[in-house]
Amino acid sequence: MRKLYTEVENIIKKLDFNAIWKGFKPCNFVLYNENTVFFKNKQIPWDDRFMGNTAREIDGTQTAMWSVPSPNNEDPELLAMGIVHEMFHAFQNQQGESRRIDEFVMFTYPRDVDNYHLKLAETHYLIKAFGENSEVDFEQFAILRRARKAIIGDALQQELLAETFEGMAEYAGMMALRQISHKKFMEQLEKQLMYVRNPDNLFDMRRVSYYIGSILCMTLKALGRDFYHELSETKPLFDLINWKPTIIDESFEKYQQDLQKKFDDFRKNHSNMVKKDGLITGFDPMNMVRLGDEFLCKNFVMIDDEFVQGPVLLLMEEGTLRQVKGYLK
Repeated sequence: MRKLYTEVENIIKKLDFNAIWKGFKPCNFVLYNENTVFFKNKQIPWDDRFMGNTAREIDGTQTAMWSVPSPNNEDPELLAMGIVHEMFHAFQNQQGESRRIDEFVMFTYPRDVDNYHLKLAETHYLIKAFGENSEVDFEQFAILRRARKAIIGDALQQELLAETFEGMAEYAGMMALRQISHKKFMEQLEKQLMYVRNPDNLFDMRRVSYYIGSILCMTLKALGRDFYHELSETKPLFDLINWKPTIIDESFEKYQQDLQKKFDDFRKNHSNMVKKDGLITGFDPMNMVRLGDEFLCKNFVMIDDEFVQGPVLLLMEEGTLRQVKGYLK
């Protein structure tokens, strides 16, 4: 174990931490098994402060820790990647990171099949955006994510937090591995991409968010988008992205403005009010449009079988589909 510790320490010493994240610095780390905890210059009997792979304060110092049941089975370079992941958590702790998952809310994550359909498509577009440096596919990823919010509501927030807290740490580990061995980085990247492509893995939303968060960071980097921010920020990473209006956004806004103008212009130029209670019984659907509780009929309309020559503006009973209370012409 001491030999493995030294190998990992020497690998980490060569890393440019600031290139991974501005201000990021290495911290103390320990390797441990069920009997012994190995520090840099000492070893102590195991106690219950050392559980799992994580980062926490030990004797007043943020410390990354990693469980190593069998040191002979460890790849020092991949282990260094894991240690950097935990060192980033230590860095987050030092910087006042608050964007942590509420584990018990995550346990109540809704099992909705439509959500998972969209999640799979969303992930497809994220991977495509990453692989092809495609802003268009990145926009589709965001659009599908927003559509999922309409299905699962605030539960989406736990995904965003997992992608932020764990995903950025996974990204830090991956960027460290890229410095250590490009070959192993590419192998690890392919494993992550295969994992998130597998629909079976989407049901474990917490675990898959590690990799999706990391891929999101790498996609932003590939697209030349600066996503550095102070870790005391309270918004999750996805909400910090500067999303530009899409072609549909711009077209929809223009459509809405043009439609409102048609109704406003008609009102300015037509003041003859006719009271008429009745149902629409005949109409030209290709030449009429509704806005709120008003219909603008360009050609004609029939009210209780009475022909009304257009253009006219029908005033509808509030909330009804066909009940007219009068019209302007």
